[in-house]
Amino acid sequence: MMLRPDREEHRQIDRGLAEDSLHLWLARLDLDDAESEKIWLILDETERQRALKFKLAGSRQRFVAGRGLLRLMLGHYLSASPESIKFEQGEHGKPRLVSTAPDQGLVFNVSHSASLALFGFAQNKKFGVDLEFMRQINNTEGMVRRCFSISEKSAWRAVHPNQQHRLFFSFWTAKEAMIKADGQGMSLGVQRCQLEHH
Repeated sequence: MMLRPDREEHRQIDRGLAEDSLHLWLARLDLDDAESEKIWLILDETERQRALKFKLAGSRQRFVAGRGLLRLMLGHYLSASPESIKFEQGEHGKPRLVSTAPDQGLVFNVSHSASLALFGFAQNKKFGVDLEFMRQINNTEGMVRRCFSISEKSAWRAVHPNQQHRLFFSFWTAKEAMIKADGQGMSLGVQRCQLEHH
């Protein structure tokens, strides 16, 4: 579903974000020119300057769409105008709403992959989201060796070669989400984020 600022879909987002719930929204970032122009107007100057640094028009447009949709959804949850939303970064660069403690209040996390974005919202909860298109990876074996724990390597080698590609992305996406939840980025270490395969 594409969330649009001027359509009913956006206004119907449930504002009742209970303490024990996590809202996830998947959105397409390929907007038409008219939609992009509307989104551009709600960005702040820092976001506009970042957008202008993209050399490729498609990448620029997707950045604008991602930031704008995030603002629209946050504005809805907060009953505030999207352009009034202000962000700050934590010690390791994890964004949050200004004047909030890490992982307190309305917490959000975003992941982009090609033309899609995944947005997550919760209250007073540490979490991360990751979205990856399953694509061909050069030297998957090398990435598994460098980035997977001993048990993950064993699980990856134990499955049929036809299933290794899917399992690789299953592990990788979960690791990325865990790293984003922690907020330390890659400094946390992908090997330290250990998952189990069932």
